[in-house]
Amino acid sequence: MIIGSWQRTTLQEVGGRFASGEHAIPPEPCTLITRWHDPSSKRFWLVVDTPDAKIIQEWLSRWTDIIDWETFTVLYDQEVGEMLSRLLQSYQDCLNGVLADNTPLPLSEQVTDRFKHHHRGSLVGQQKAQLTLW
Repeated sequence: MIIGSWQRTTLQEVGGRFASGEHAIPPEPCTLITRWHDPSSKRFWLVVDTPDAKIIQEWLSRWTDIIDWETFTVLYDQEVGEMLSRLLQSYQDCLNGVLADNTPLPLSEQVTDRFKHHHRGSLVGQQKAQLTLW
């Protein structure tokens, strides 16, 4: 996702360059999904699908003399869900004292046992000990 903004003094130049078609849309293999404008704030938003963020950065650099840009990586719900699922599994594995390849965390048991003894085996104490290792 891209947010662009311009100053009032560059409005005529922005409009003229855009109307001329000069770099008005992202180059191939990028796809412009949608574009929104807020004429009162001189801002606009673009959603662009790209296989390589460098292509977008190069395209935007052709406008930096008259437009200020902010770029954000955005993902579909399914992509975020899959990413969070992997992250939560990694987190759970860490709480269970194992790494992704099922090898024990170094010193995990010793630290956890020491922490349990110090905190009289409370569940909160056990969780805190393992969380600090992650």
